[in-house]
Order: sequence, then structure tokens, then C-alpha cells
Amino acid sequence: MRLQSLADVTLLVVAGGRSRRMGEDKRWLDVGGVPLLEGLLKKAAAAGFAEIFLCVEERSERLQDLASRYGARILVDETAGPVAGLSRGLAASSHTWSFAVSADMPFFSFDAARELLPKAKGAARAVVPVAEGRCEPLAALYHKETAHVFSA
Repeated sequence: MRLQSLADVTLLVVAGGRSRRMGEDKRWLDVGGVPLLEGLLKKAAAAGFAEIFLCVEERSERLQDLASRYGARILVDETAGPVAGLSRGLAASSHTWSFAVSADMPFFSFDAARELLPKAKGAARAVVPVAEGRCEPLAALYHKETAHVFSA
């Protein structure tokens, strides 16, 4: 199946929230008058994904309210880290391909996700962009079949 648009793709917003290095929950940091996570979800809702999952380590009323406002479903995985979020999100996705994005990327444009769609074909199971020689695994496309890799 060739991906035609983001309407064929699930979005996984990996938003654990522990922010150990930051010292506070960065999901709620103000960026241009809007909490960081809300700004990303607002752009995600406008991008036209088939479904949106908010992958978190614990459910809260504040997260549930935010998810409801932007048409996202919360997926909880108590295991710490982004790999757990990817595993849980890919397993729950009802689509063959999912785009994963980290919640702490306030200036991310989903046009970058659209540019990856043509590369998701044939035997490909992941399309991970490289910027300045570094892989960007939390701004990448993953095939549903890779869920077991992340759970391992």
C-alpha cells in the first residue's frame, strides 16, 4: 500500500512527562502563550491524521482534557521512556503506518511527515530522517509490524 496522505497514518505523540533533566514537566511550558504539548496537538489536529494517540506514562485530568479538545486518545504505558510509548502506540494503531513525534518539539512542522510518505513502500518498516548526520527517531514513520521490536 502506498501512503497518499496523513489521512492514512496514525500519529503517536510521545509525551512521557518525566522531564528529569529539565526539573519540571516540559509538556506545560509556555511557548508563545500556549503550553508546549497543546501547541503540538493543535498542529497535529489540523494536519489531518487518521487518528492521534497521546502516549504517556500516566493519565491525568489535565492530559485527558487536552486530548479531548484535539481529538486524541490517551495510551498509558507505565514503563518509562519513549520506546515504551512507541511500542504501545504501534500496537494500538489501527493503521499500517504511524508517525511518531516527540511532544517537546514546539517548532515541528507536519510538512516534514508528509515528505516521508513516499519512502514508506515495499519492504520498508521504518522511515527515519537524518538531520546533520543524526537520526531523528521521534520524527519518523514506523510500520505496525515494528511494535514487537520496540516492546523487546
